[in-house]
Amino acid sequence: MNLLNQLIEQAKNPKGIIGSIMLRIMNSAHTSMNRWALEKIKVKDSIRANKQDVEKGKVNILQASVTDMPFQNNTFDIITAFQTHYFWPDLENGVKEVFRVLNKDGHFLIIAEQYKINYHMKTFTTKEELEQLFIKTGFNSIRFYEQNNAKWLCVEGHKTK
Repeated sequence: MNLLNQLIEQAKNPKGIIGSIMLRIMNSAHTSMNRWALEKIKVKDSIRANKQDVEKGKVNILQASVTDMPFQNNTFDIITAFQTHYFWPDLENGVKEVFRVLNKDGHFLIIAEQYKINYHMKTFTTKEELEQLFIKTGFNSIRFYEQNNAKWLCVEGHKTK
């Protein structure tokens, strides 16, 4: 496996020392994009509060497949996918599963750099294709936000029923 493929694998599933370094690089590089996207929705609690809740045992961190989440229907108010959806094994079923665990009046955001979408994906590379996927899944309102200078894309699906 060549170096580029190894780095792509680390981006998909960071492990070990290289994965830790990769996460630090990604967190630093994507801070501006993440802030820009989160301005589109209202987040109730700060990162500091979440960190405290994790330390107190009030919040559990679970690892699971996006196509088979271990949560009941209508569990979450907001679900985000920052620079990850193009690594999902099955985007259509992943979006269906997100819709299932999203509360009524909940929001789902996919945020990514357009060039990474174009690089990693063969389908769902256009706003039209993504909009059709969200509509087919059941989202009633779909909004697209673009930050043209950096070519960032944010797709917001709103579940109203």
